[in-house]
Amino acid sequence: MITKVETDRIYKHNTVILVENSLIVLGVCRILDCYNLKIEMIEFENLMEKQYQNTIFITKVSKESMLHKVKLLLSTDGSTRIMTINNKIEINEIKKLVELGVKGILSNKLEEDELVQAIKQVALGYIFIENRYLKLLIQDYSRLKINSLQNKPVKAINIKKLLTNKEYEVINLVAEGLSCKQIADKLAISERSTRLHISKIIKKMEVKDKLNAVIKFLKIKWGKM
Repeated sequence: MITKVETDRIYKHNTVILVENSLIVLGVCRILDCYNLKIEMIEFENLMEKQYQNTIFITKVSKESMLHKVKLLLSTDGSTRIMTINNKIEINEIKKLVELGVKGILSNKLEEDELVQAIKQVALGYIFIENRYLKLLIQDYSRLKINSLQNKPVKAINIKKLLTNKEYEVINLVAEGLSCKQIADKLAISERSTRLHISKIIKKMEVKDKLNAVIKFLKIKWGKM
């Protein structure tokens, strides 16, 4: 369930979920209703015309128009938190969405609890990129425009001194593309402990989210910092 404090923070800004499939739109609405998260289904054209405030919207858009509609939304209100749920997406499309400022990129195959967690994270202003897509970005990270994700300059650090042994194991597995559940199973810890380790790693590495933590970790590990 969602606490009142979480709800207040979630609805502090507008969140828009762009979905390629009409059935997924209905499914997401049903799931969020079970978790007491209010969401409004709306046509994109009406969304652009409506003076909305502090709401989660979901709307169907075509794959071909996804990038264009992201640009339209952010040009109207740059503080809008945008998430996309995609049938199929290529690495170049993922990179473009990230560079535009999209905070969530998911497939339509995500489990229910992960979907709710992702929407909460995006609504709170964090980046949530599904592990299969995160893995593609990591593999391609040397060509990713890092500055579009994290402008803060970083200094050379000894990663093994900065992190505990368990935190190092966790971030290494995240960098391999494993989900929280897979990491928990591999390290014989709970999913809650895994997420707690990731939160501590993000704080220690002085980045804003998991994606930037992984990118920074790999740059340090590969001797590029």
